[in-house]
Amino acid sequence: MPEGYSLSDPWQNPGVTRSDEIEARRVLARYKRLILLGMARLPLEAARRIVGPDCAYHLYARHVTRPHPPRRRRRP
Repeated sequence: MPEGYSLSDPWQNPGVTRSDEIEARRVLARYKRLILLGMARLPLEAARRIVGPDCAYHLYARHVTRPHPPRRRRRP
């Protein structure tokens, strides 16, 4: 592993410039918005990692399975 490289904080790596960090945050914010609007479909775990714990409660309503309403019986 190169000198000064940290796996725990990738933004502290010498190969990542400030503009790369800004671009990555912009793309992440765009995906977060798409996920919260329901335009991007991801498994719940992956979506929760992207949107963060403060917005994750918005995802639960979309992933809850609701039972179907009971069917009506036809009268003979």
